[in-house]
Amino acid sequence: MTASAFLALTEWHLGDVDRARQHIHQAIRRADELADVTTIATALFFRTILESRRDDVCATRFAADALLKLSEEYGMKTYSDEGQVYANWARGRVLDPGVGANAAMQALTAYLAPGNKADAPSLHGSLAELEAMTGEPVAALAQIDRGLAIAEETGEHFTDAYLHRLRGEILFKRDPTDPAPAEDAYRTAIAIAKKQAARGYELLASLALAKLYQSTGRPADARATLAPALEGFAPTDEMPEIAEAQALLVAIEAGAHVRHE
Repeated sequence: MTASAFLALTEWHLGDVDRARQHIHQAIRRADELADVTTIATALFFRTILESRRDDVCATRFAADALLKLSEEYGMKTYSDEGQVYANWARGRVLDPGVGANAAMQALTAYLAPGNKADAPSLHGSLAELEAMTGEPVAALAQIDRGLAIAEETGEHFTDAYLHRLRGEILFKRDPTDPAPAEDAYRTAIAIAKKQAARGYELLASLALAKLYQSTGRPADARATLAPALEGFAPTDEMPEIAEAQALLVAIEAGAHVRHE
């Protein structure tokens, strides 16, 4: 079961998003068959992470709530604390980001208190997203820095590309008249993703950078960034950004055609 759950996350990072879904479902089914509480909680935990990686807020909340119900009933505090971070991230995204950020911060503090650091970079990123939504870019960027510092300390670098992309989004939203810092952050995210062969994160960062280029009058750079990142991807509900990227690429190429007429 655990192997299937790990494989699901790995496949998502590598860009094989449909197989990731197959393997997380396989992990959930196997855990239910074993009827072991800890095994079921582990499968639900991995499903929560996968849904958050996909930025599917409703699915994340559903998985996190199931994890919380089980972990709190059986006193699995670590899973409960992490589950609270993800659950409040999801609630904050759709309801009140300020309330979500405060609750997520409390849960993250409780998780870190005994020395837990696994998954902490990702958790700091989730909190940074909520801080940014509340209009606190400085606090959000500080959360990203904390996440990257823990990654450097522990060697858990598989969400570095996500954190750098998030930094770019926050920087560009804070000052769209000065896109250079955001561009640097996106380029860093892309470079990290390429080095790790994390095509899922490469596509997301490339799409973000391409949108920045398109909005700042650099369509050729947008195409040069996005086209190679899209190679080998087909549209799927598991990653709506694929269809978004394809539509953007079509629009860029159509604009180039019009300019050359």
